[in-house]
Amino acid sequence: MGIKLLNINQVSLKIGMSKPTIYNWIKSGYFPASTLFGEGKRQLARWREEEIDDWIKQHYTETRAS
Repeated sequence: MGIKLLNINQVSLKIGMSKPTIYNWIKSGYFPASTLFGEGKRQLARWREEEIDDWIKQHYTETRAS
């Protein structure tokens, strides 16, 4: 099975947060930084889906009705 890479739009949809929030979280160290591919204006930011899934498991808790 290969590594699946996500762009910022896919990450935003996956975790249900806006792109500005994600970028702020990255700056603060709360969210994993992307890997950059390419150079200059053609650089692409991508996240490993597995890394995002791990982050979700660590930071989202399931709530249950009492």
